Amino acid sequence: VRVSYEWQQNEKQSVDETNWLMLPSTLTAKTSVKGLTPGNIYYFRMRAVTKTGEGSWSQVVSIVVL
Repeated sequence: VRVSYEWQQNEKQSVDETNWLMLPSTLTAKTSVKGLTPGNIYYFRMRAVTKTGEGSWSQVVSIVVL
């Protein structure tokens, strides 16, 4: 089964569907993000996509950029 992963980033703690920025999709369950500002907190979520459709979004993970 071929799987790809969709990633989203947000600068606000939001679990609704607003303010999410779509990041590039990947073929592995990992990604990297450039251009983040030190001292800021960012929020990320991901979901798997297969030929049968999109999965649910993961729990939101927060990251503090050092």
